[in-house]
Amino acid sequence: MGGRQKNLSLAEIGKRFQVSAATVSNILNNKGKFSPELAERITSFVQEVEYRPNLLAQSLKGNSRIVGFCQRGNLEDPWYIHVMAEVQNRLREHGFYVSTVLGEEDLDQVMKTLDFFVQLRVAAMVIGPLGYAAEYEKMRPVLDKFSSVTVFDTLESMPLPFVRVDVYQAACEGVRHFYECGHRRIGYIGPRTPALSDRFSGYLRTLHELALPFREEWVIVPEDSLEAIESGIRRICALPEKPTAFFCQSDLFAMRALKVFHQLGFRVPDDFSLLGVNNTRESELCVPGLSTMGFDCSTYSAAIVKMVLDGIDGRIRPENSSCVIKPTLVSRESVRKLIP
Repeated sequence: MGGRQKNLSLAEIGKRFQVSAATVSNILNNKGKFSPELAERITSFVQEVEYRPNLLAQSLKGNSRIVGFCQRGNLEDPWYIHVMAEVQNRLREHGFYVSTVLGEEDLDQVMKTLDFFVQLRVAAMVIGPLGYAAEYEKMRPVLDKFSSVTVFDTLESMPLPFVRVDVYQAACEGVRHFYECGHRRIGYIGPRTPALSDRFSGYLRTLHELALPFREEWVIVPEDSLEAIESGIRRICALPEKPTAFFCQSDLFAMRALKVFHQLGFRVPDDFSLLGVNNTRESELCVPGLSTMGFDCSTYSAAIVKMVLDGIDGRIRPENSSCVIKPTLVSRESVRKLIP
């Protein structure tokens, strides 16, 4: 036929082969049962004419193959880049396309973004991180307009399907790992959020359980910048009694601290030990390799996609409306053992 001649509809393709538009759709998305010979003829034809589905038209007709994805902040953290890529690729395998809006953090702007996806009539909506129930309540009038919503990276239970990693447990196990390695003075680098199930709360709880000292001056709360971490580390290094180890809120904060220690002439782990959270691919490329409380990105992304697909198909039930991924210690060279 010599290339694409016009943007044919599924109905027009079906008419050519004397089948329904639904049959053509199933063949193109590899769903349902159909004759292999028919599938071969149709797929060869659409490749010849370079058929592309009109996703917007399908969406406006209520047959959307588009999933909205709103990533709130955290664009510098490699963990979220990997999650977004995995979710997009897995949904594509099921015949869905992802429309992504990145970096929205202000709730008013998030509301406008959600309203855009409402008008687009997406098949499902994915949003995160959405840590607190109070944030959900503010967005609820818009979220209620979607037939399916999946939330990820929550710190509190949500009245809608959610997937999260257990960062509280990651902090607890991370501090215990330091303790087992002989560390008794453990600092913290990262934000201090008001949630009861976040990293800082796990850090505090485990210090208390192990009867270890908590010193306010051993805490660095960076304003998401290398300069703030450097200022905090300089302040701590001037103290008469310093921590021997730092639990870091994420691999990103740990890698920033690693760079600052190197610039100031300190060695990791000889002078200070570091432990991060997430086990991003970049963490093993550090020198020394970064020990971390890891979460399997593929498992986490697969859980998000399963929740999305279950929501679209109406299979969400109370027993499968949430999923929590547990951490695993990934031991590398950034933690020094002070005892044999």
